[in-house]
Amino acid sequence: MSKFAPRLLPAELVTGLPDIDAQHEAIFARLVAIKDLCLNHRHLPESEAQALLQALREHYETEEKLAAAMGRDFSEHARQHEIMLLAAGKTLKEVVEGRANVFALLRYLDYWFERHISDDDVLLGLRPAAEERRARA
Repeated sequence: MSKFAPRLLPAELVTGLPDIDAQHEAIFARLVAIKDLCLNHRHLPESEAQALLQALREHYETEEKLAAAMGRDFSEHARQHEIMLLAAGKTLKEVVEGRANVFALLRYLDYWFERHISDDDVLLGLRPAAEERRARA
């Protein structure tokens, strides 16, 4: 098992599950890179939008497999993933076409993803190591 050292992921969002934490970190890094790209070039290439959606899809699949392996009812959580992916996909398409504000979308994605980790992932028990550390403190 590798030691996870977050750079962008706030400590309160670290789950202690290396695969999940690495994916969360990568998604936050991708969001930062997209913000930087858009600030400097005022344009979001479709390839970047698609890469973000793919990273989210892969992460959600990982979460769903983990929850299934833990015997958790994941139906509502999976529904939230699907709703977010549909909304983000639609808005990213509009951003690429120049019909929507990328920064409003990125603020929403940052907020949604942070809230989803802190509220929903915790409720599913996807943060066992973090909860254990808190209980010992």
